[in-house]
Amino acid sequence: MFYQRINATSCLMLCLMLCTACVPHQPYAAHRLAQLPQQFWVKHPNWSAQGTVLVKQLNHKESVYFNWEHQAQEDSLTVLNGFGITLAQLKWAPHHLAQLTLGEHTWTGASPEQLLAQQLGWSLPFADLTAAVLGHTQNPAIKQVSRAYFNNLPLPAAYRYQDAHTRLHIRITDWSFPPNHG
Repeated sequence: MFYQRINATSCLMLCLMLCTACVPHQPYAAHRLAQLPQQFWVKHPNWSAQGTVLVKQLNHKESVYFNWEHQAQEDSLTVLNGFGITLAQLKWAPHHLAQLTLGEHTWTGASPEQLLAQQLGWSLPFADLTAAVLGHTQNPAIKQVSRAYFNNLPLPAAYRYQDAHTRLHIRITDWSFPPNHG
């Protein structure tokens, strides 16, 4: 009886260890003071970030996935639901009109913030968020709440944003940097 209990416990422990070995590795938390030198962003002007945004408003709460592609001349943000289905596609560039596509409908506007607010009821301060990613935002409403190591680089992993009507939690789960040509 005693040996049966030990064997059952050993089998259970072995199963748990094997199951945890199969779990994909998440980025691990970086020290809060660990930051990339500004030169990193100069060498990598194009990047993409994927993650989730939790939107909280007075009578509304939702969570969406995002894929943000940043290039020197244009940004593109794809908003997806929990099943990976595209809800919205947003594109904008400095000194150009922004464009938002929801299904078969497309709108243009002066800024991506304006379009998201009009069509989705919430928005992100994209210019300030881009500056926060690069390490030099002046907007006190955007707070970086954590960094994580992605491929041995201490990159931003989470932000919090709050205005009078909306609270956003932005979690970046993956970063990628295309190779530079030139």
